[in-house]
Amino acid sequence: MIIDFTQFGKLVWDEIVTYLDHHNLNELFPVPSTENIAQWVYDKAEMLCHAHHLRWYEVMLSESP
Repeated sequence: MIIDFTQFGKLVWDEIVTYLDHHNLNELFPVPSTENIAQWVYDKAEMLCHAHHLRWYEVMLSESP
């Protein structure tokens, strides 16, 4: 299935970004490493995609200085 990128962006924003944005990651994750956060994002995105009959392939996460 194909989804409009704007619709997918809203899903990601509502379900992933708002959970992480402006929060203390130490309070959200037992060990807030880049790897653990990336795994959480991947799992959450995969669940969203599955619910909308989409396929998910990868997550890229970068840290700001």
